[in-house]
Amino acid sequence: MMSNASKNQSPNPTGQTPKGKLDRNTPLEENKKILKVSSEEDITAFALELLRHLKSCDTYDNDECLTSLKTISSIYSVCRPHRLAIGTALTVEGLSVQCQKQLKYFNQVGVFKSDLVWFPCYYTMNILWNYSDAVPTLAKALADDGTCKLLLANLSHKPYLENLSSKNVTYMIKASLSIIHNVARTPETGHVFKENKGIEVIKPFTNSDNDFFKALAALTMAYIIDEDDLNTLDANKDSIKFIVNCLRTALQSSTRRFRGFSPGELAMGLNKLAVNDKNKKVIVECGAIKEFVLMLKSNDTEEQHWAARSLWTLAFDKDVRGEIKATDGCIETLEILKSSENSDVKRSALGALWVINEDSQARPKAKEGADFTKKGHIMISYNWDHKAIVRKINDRLKANGYKTWIDVEQMGGSTLEAMAEAVEQASMVLLCFSEKYKDSPNCRTEAEYTFQLRKKTVPIKVQQGYTPNGWLGMMIGTKLFYDFSGKYPFDPKYAELVSQIDKEMGGKAEAVVQEKDTAVDIMDSGFAPTGSSPSTGSATGFRRLRVDLNAAASKWDKTEVLNWLKEKGFERQSVAFDRFDGRMLGRLAGLRGEAPDYFYKSLKREYNLDLLDILKLVDALEEIFPLVD
Repeated sequence: MMSNASKNQSPNPTGQTPKGKLDRNTPLEENKKILKVSSEEDITAFALELLRHLKSCDTYDNDECLTSLKTISSIYSVCRPHRLAIGTALTVEGLSVQCQKQLKYFNQVGVFKSDLVWFPCYYTMNILWNYSDAVPTLAKALADDGTCKLLLANLSHKPYLENLSSKNVTYMIKASLSIIHNVARTPETGHVFKENKGIEVIKPFTNSDNDFFKALAALTMAYIIDEDDLNTLDANKDSIKFIVNCLRTALQSSTRRFRGFSPGELAMGLNKLAVNDKNKKVIVECGAIKEFVLMLKSNDTEEQHWAARSLWTLAFDKDVRGEIKATDGCIETLEILKSSENSDVKRSALGALWVINEDSQARPKAKEGADFTKKGHIMISYNWDHKAIVRKINDRLKANGYKTWIDVEQMGGSTLEAMAEAVEQASMVLLCFSEKYKDSPNCRTEAEYTFQLRKKTVPIKVQQGYTPNGWLGMMIGTKLFYDFSGKYPFDPKYAELVSQIDKEMGGKAEAVVQEKDTAVDIMDSGFAPTGSSPSTGSATGFRRLRVDLNAAASKWDKTEVLNWLKEKGFERQSVAFDRFDGRMLGRLAGLRGEAPDYFYKSLKREYNLDLLDILKLVDALEEIFPLVD
């Protein structure tokens, strides 16, 4: 959420050449006029100049710093189309850390000591409030570098809570809670709330007499509560009821707002709550479906998108599907919106209809008589946020002779129909899981269709520290997975994955990469049935031989490895091994037992060794890293 002062601001380009140049020493009002006719490149450069000026200062309670802060704040208001680009550049330059430094300084000298302290503090908070609403990378940085921890401390600061009658104190709480809300709705920020008792700090505001605080706290809680927390929070139903009532009031208002919150923002919070299956019926009992239908019928694409997406998420509950079908105008309006020119609206409407029509003839089905046991391709299901690691896996599969398929290159027609066909023709699905994968109805649709067709699955973890729970946890069950979250080196994990794929498929399969909302990490084939016992042994189901990584050679540095290679007659190949130290050499030796097929193919393809050289290298490795059970 952004501050109200910035919501209705928009650029007003005149087409005229600016009379002056953007300059830190130019009066603010003159700079505003120039900003309206300046290029994104020039505005970004100016914003970075202002931030660098602040970074060069030791104190911030002065007119010069105040002017720089006011100007950065004005850039957000005046340059609406460029907010993301400018905010991203400021984030890379260290906006979060700099603002944290300023806030600590203001706390040290006394935030309310004088106007010369208060106003720079005000604009520092205003900048964080607005830019964190538009720039997810900034919101993530606020969680990671400690700024959010400082803001949470504001919410529990007793002198603030005892003086909410003060306008300035109220602003500090309002801004702190708003920034925290922006952080909370950003993926992979949950750690900061767990580490700093975020639920305990924010929960009291859900009972506030201030409707803005109450709504903001309820929405923030929607993003930070996980499956385990729900069992300990008795007031969750009250929060859901309050958010639905806020949505109802906003839709009835001439301003289409409730205390500054748009229907889209409120529906976004309800959609997050609806990811948890226990909340679905509560949301429906509170009357949310009728409000979503009103949003579907509006001309606002943001409202249409979040209403359709919320219905999509709710529809995974069979009883709720019945409620949706019984609500006047719901299915008919979704049918209209599935042809929307807005891609987000179209995708969400199609997705909602797909799940709602699960038991009908209105959705694509597996081809009659299709033999799903025969050898087919490998489909990779993942979330767009983790596309980098997925594409790395995909590229490596291609290089190793697997045929791959990527939706942006080959998908035609309906995305859901293409997904259905990809799943139907797959021999195996690599299920790349993460928090965003779990929250995405798109990913759940794909995963559940895979489950319905009883496809073999290999879970792959792509987010560090994430443990699947809820529907995703039940689906993955006790399966072993392969960790591509960055915790371990890529090559050994990839070797394990390929070994598992070849073992499961009885040889190479074609690989299909379906770009969806999914994450990356691998488990053994098939979904584990409810109540199944944890498997024993390795993920691949066969006995593996390993090497002792505590052997003396594992402590070699890169120079010692190169000397050893030369001694063994591999001087010609030393360049290919120049990044290997002793431990990595041990990992390579270990692949003989863990993934022998990959080991021998890699030596031939990637290190250009002929058969005789391979045999010599194996003998040499056996001397320093013998295989053991």
